[in-house]
Amino acid sequence: MEAPSTMSQSPMFQAANQLWEKQDGRYVCLERHPMVLSAITCGKCFASKQALEAHRQRTGCKPAKLPSERPFSRLHGLNPDAARHVLQQSNHEAVSKYRRTAAGERAVFRARHLPKYREMALYAVPKPPMPAAPQYLPPPISWLLADASLTAEDMRAKFGRGEIKLSHATWSLKFHPDKVEALAPSVIEPRGPRGIKEEIEYLASLGYYGIPANVSLKSNGKKGVRLPVWEHIKTPEIWKESICGILKRFANPNGIAILTGPSGLYVVDVDVGGSDKKTPGTCLWNKLVAKNGKLDTLQSITGSGGRHVYFRMDQTVGLKMLNNFEGLTVDGVSYAVDGRGIGGVIFAPPTAYSANIKLLQYRWVSEPVQFEKGDVKGMAGWLVNVINNGRAGQVKPRLADVLHTTIESDAQVEDLEPTDNERVSSTNEAVDFSPDSIAVVEVKEMLRKQSPDDATAIYGGSTTLSNGNRSFQFRVKKARNCYLGSNHNGSNNFTGIQGCAGDFQELYYRCFGTSCAGQNTKLLGRLSIAAALEQVGVREFGIRDGVVSCPSTLSARLPHPFLKAMVGKSDWGAASIFAKLFEHDRRIVYDAGIFWTWNGTSWVQCDLDATDIKSAFMFHMGRVKAYWLKHLLTLCNEELDVANMTKTAELERLQAAQETADSRETKRKAKNEEKAILKAFQQGKDDAEKSVKL
Repeated sequence: MEAPSTMSQSPMFQAANQLWEKQDGRYVCLERHPMVLSAITCGKCFASKQALEAHRQRTGCKPAKLPSERPFSRLHGLNPDAARHVLQQSNHEAVSKYRRTAAGERAVFRARHLPKYREMALYAVPKPPMPAAPQYLPPPISWLLADASLTAEDMRAKFGRGEIKLSHATWSLKFHPDKVEALAPSVIEPRGPRGIKEEIEYLASLGYYGIPANVSLKSNGKKGVRLPVWEHIKTPEIWKESICGILKRFANPNGIAILTGPSGLYVVDVDVGGSDKKTPGTCLWNKLVAKNGKLDTLQSITGSGGRHVYFRMDQTVGLKMLNNFEGLTVDGVSYAVDGRGIGGVIFAPPTAYSANIKLLQYRWVSEPVQFEKGDVKGMAGWLVNVINNGRAGQVKPRLADVLHTTIESDAQVEDLEPTDNERVSSTNEAVDFSPDSIAVVEVKEMLRKQSPDDATAIYGGSTTLSNGNRSFQFRVKKARNCYLGSNHNGSNNFTGIQGCAGDFQELYYRCFGTSCAGQNTKLLGRLSIAAALEQVGVREFGIRDGVVSCPSTLSARLPHPFLKAMVGKSDWGAASIFAKLFEHDRRIVYDAGIFWTWNGTSWVQCDLDATDIKSAFMFHMGRVKAYWLKHLLTLCNEELDVANMTKTAELERLQAAQETADSRETKRKAKNEEKAILKAFQQGKDDAEKSVKL
């Protein structure tokens, strides 16, 4: 079926009917308008077809709208089947034309050979073999078998339901469930019925005071130990005040460290391992026990297989070394036997840590784990003689109150975490020996950049002073050129002091060398806000904390010249006074448009309106205002007293002059002078009262 010709419907056909024509791009009307009584055509020219159509509508021509100038589609007037046939023919022509091009030839080749390529790819690479069951490895910890209540059948059932999540070292049990029965009695040992916190509380009820610890095994075979700051705990009373904060802040404990000094204990640590200089302590211990008999006192087995023997210090007679010692020499042979007394800590059950794939756990020798206070006895006389002769024969008896600085000999302190530091002293707060804290890392980096000779110094801890400044102590035992430019030889120290110039982020350098004595501090650098706020006090921020704005605190933190300069500066002065109040303990921080407050354990972001800060500001500024008014009133009364005394003296002088004067003129002058004195006194009194009101 052929498409009908569109010639009769084209614009040229319309123009041939003498309705309009196009000349030089303009449209000319050739209509004889019915509204115009004329026999000739219109002949008007228009710039556009739309203008011509509007003209035809005004003159009443029918139709007013002219047909389109575009040619009709080749599908115009065709039924759907005929139109579809025309399109198919057109597509076939386009495809044939594309196939004759180079790109079309490549596309046809790929399409024809694609199935063959897929089949070749399947057989080119063989299927990977299924992996064999992994070799059985015993688990490093007891996880679900800690209570030793699961049988092999229970294990298989739990594996099938997916209730057991295995680590990289224990997942082989899924392929070897038959190993469970052999595993339970040999490696997995039952732990006590209490957790770390409950065990610490239970030991304290018996008079043995412990702290949480995190123990791990280092690559050199030593125990890596993380402990809270405990050097200030020297008595049971201090322990009771500090333990709540320690337990609240210490994360992930897996053991207990008993403080032997406050607990009144002396513990003999018998190590199973030796060294080039020391023979294993178990060799000596087995000989002594075989010769003198077993000791009827509390004992525990360490994770490495050694032994801790507990004795009560108040029931031990004749022991010369009440502090700590390392190594015991008997008959010229040095043994790995240590002592922990005043100034020591000892790990106790249920401490447990992983060594490769084995669980190393401390356990009491006498089961069950619950024991009574009477189980710890005094040290036997024969053991006292061995220790006195082997280690402390030439030492006088002593009960020195020393720092707790000694742990087990096969342990290395990795980190000590800060705790309740306000309990230590009335002047200086507790020393934080953590070498990896944010502030310590930044201080060491400053020394490395500013003073390379000082960068090799030994960090000795940091102290928060009574004025809120923080001091970082460093020890040097060699020649150096300090940051102040002086040369020093031998042992000398230097410190970095935070906030001594008012800005709590600034760190200043002070050297204690002989040639630097008396020199001023020098700015070393600026701490980040995280490092500067690391040692914030434990007392939380309170809206109505009266300690901050009590009279004694205000007199110490707000000098009168500072207050006098700030009270006349409106809002800025009030804000400066408020900031000065909290500058010491730093429990309010403004950073990047946000207020943060200290809640005793962490920083809390205030709401957008800072409602708590506004309330605290109103409360404390009201107390500051009352304090300052009282001070001004005191000054005013003092000035009035002085002015009153001056007035009285002047009036007495004038009265005496009047009595001795003969002429009336002299008396009149004296009277006028008296009035001037009274007027000046009244003016001074009014000025003083006005200043108080302002």
